[in-house]
Amino acid sequence: MKMPQLMKLPMIKYLRNILLVLVAGSAHAQEQPLHFSWEAPLPKVATTGFYNIALQPAMVAKLSYPELANFRVVKGGQAQPCLVERMDTIKSRGNDKNIALPAAFTDLPDPVLEQYTDNNTHITGLTLSLKEPYLVGKLTFDIKSPALYHRQVLLQERIPAMRKKKIPATTRTLASFYLSSDQPPSVVLDEPIQAAGIYLEVINEDNPPLEITAVHAWQPSIWLTAYLEKDQAYAIKGGGADMPAGKFDLEYFSKDVPAHLQVIDHGAIHALATDTVAPPSSFFNSEGWIWAGIIGIVLLLAFVARSVLKDMHKEQMR
Repeated sequence: MKMPQLMKLPMIKYLRNILLVLVAGSAHAQEQPLHFSWEAPLPKVATTGFYNIALQPAMVAKLSYPELANFRVVKGGQAQPCLVERMDTIKSRGNDKNIALPAAFTDLPDPVLEQYTDNNTHITGLTLSLKEPYLVGKLTFDIKSPALYHRQVLLQERIPAMRKKKIPATTRTLASFYLSSDQPPSVVLDEPIQAAGIYLEVINEDNPPLEITAVHAWQPSIWLTAYLEKDQAYAIKGGGADMPAGKFDLEYFSKDVPAHLQVIDHGAIHALATDTVAPPSSFFNSEGWIWAGIIGIVLLLAFVARSVLKDMHKEQMR
């Protein structure tokens, strides 16, 4: 029994739509898995539930700021939902007033301090060298003399020269604050800076330079919130700065996570030769079935189109 031509045309459209869905599924199935270059194990927990995982400075130094996205909490080769939270920005959960919690910081290894004073400009330059590109949100100063002082300090970003364009080296001011003998000698940066080197300029004007014996750096406390199962092995794994952020349903339910959770620490970080985490499995990950479906639909489309052309040719011959 021959298929009427009017029925064949809607069928072609229907099969074409199915083909587009299968092609889209194939593209999804070919998404590249995540590649990791380092990992840190998590201790096995005795009770299933939510936990706060404190991130040590060495790990935060490996994360891209401000996204803090190039990592995953992994169990058995699959990424697990988690939240990234900073103590200086987190809002109290379940509080309609959305009151910010007090800031908290983690001390960093003391930077190496180098300083010099330009007698012409009356500016003292301070260079702080850190072991890694730590995230610095607070600085404290050990000032020996003079007894009374009130100095403006500029946090500068050094911009190297561009020789091809004949643009000289320069600096860009990231923050400005004051050191004053009637206040604690410290500053909390409005926006933390992630760097292995920090450059400060102290404006002395006509005063003698400050005798600064040491500068201490602090990181804003950062932790992960994750749901961990009893006696299961988890790890934090990270990769390059171009790794996209994980998208989890847990973000929507963040206000329902208990405010006070047990804090655990991750283990030592070690490098990985090669490692990947496959995307979550789904129907669209079955690439073989998708391609089989595409080939079948293409053949069926060709058959229906050929039949329609034959019928049209017969009508023209009448």
